[in-house]
Amino acid sequence: MTNIHAFDDTVLKAFRLAKQRKNLLVFTIFSCFLFLVSVFAWNHKVTESKAHLVQEYSNIDKIYSEELYSFQEQLKLNPNSALKEEDANFDTSMNQFYDFALKNSSSPYAWQAALRSGTYFISKEKYEKAATVLLAILPSTHRNTWIQVKARMALVGIYTQLNEQSKVTEQFNSLDKIKDNPIPDLVKLFKAQILLLNNQKDSSQKILLDILSNSNNVMQSSSSYSFKQSQLWQQYENQ
Repeated sequence: MTNIHAFDDTVLKAFRLAKQRKNLLVFTIFSCFLFLVSVFAWNHKVTESKAHLVQEYSNIDKIYSEELYSFQEQLKLNPNSALKEEDANFDTSMNQFYDFALKNSSSPYAWQAALRSGTYFISKEKYEKAATVLLAILPSTHRNTWIQVKARMALVGIYTQLNEQSKVTEQFNSLDKIKDNPIPDLVKLFKAQILLLNNQKDSSQKILLDILSNSNNVMQSSSSYSFKQSQLWQQYENQ
C-alpha cells in the first residue's frame, strides 16, 4: 500500500469514527480553520497607531506564555501523566484576550485576540462565548475577506454544535455574498461536510460533485486540497 493510499484509508476510518462522534469532526474542522486564520492574521502586516493597545496585548500574551510554561513544566514533572495538550488551562489569558477583543474590536490586535480566545473557547466547548467574540470583530473586518470567511466558517461550526440551524443558514448565506472569496472551494467543501453531518446526503453529494467536476480545482493549492478531500468525502458517503 502506498503512502497516499495509507493516508486515504486513515482518513476514511476517521470519517467512520466521526459518524459516531459527530462533535469530534465538527470541532476538528472549524478549530483548524481558526488556527489557520489566526496564523495569517498575526503574520499580516498592520499599522497600529495606538501604542497602549500593543502594550496591553503584549501583557496578556506574557500571561499566556507563563501559563504555557507552567503546563510544560507540569508535563516534565509527570512524564507518565495522562495529560494532553488540550488539557492545558489558559483561562486567565484567554478571558483577558476575550475582554480585550470586545473593547477594541476595530483594532487588528483585537482581531488576533478574538481568534485566539475564540479557538480556545471552542476547544473547551464554550461555544456561546466563542461566538460572541467572533461576531464582535465581523463589522470591522468587512474589508479583510480572509478573516471574514474564516470567522464565519467557524461560526457555522459553532451553530452546528448548538443545533441552531437558522444561524447556520444565515452564516452560509453571508459567505455566499462575500466577493473575491480566496477559498471558495473550501467553503463549498465545508458546506458539504456540514450537510452530511446533518444527514442531508443528497445535498452534500451535489456540492461534492460540483467541486469534482471543475477540472480547474487542481491548479491551486487550496482548490487541490478541496478536490482531494471531496474525493475522500464522496467515497465515505458511498460506503
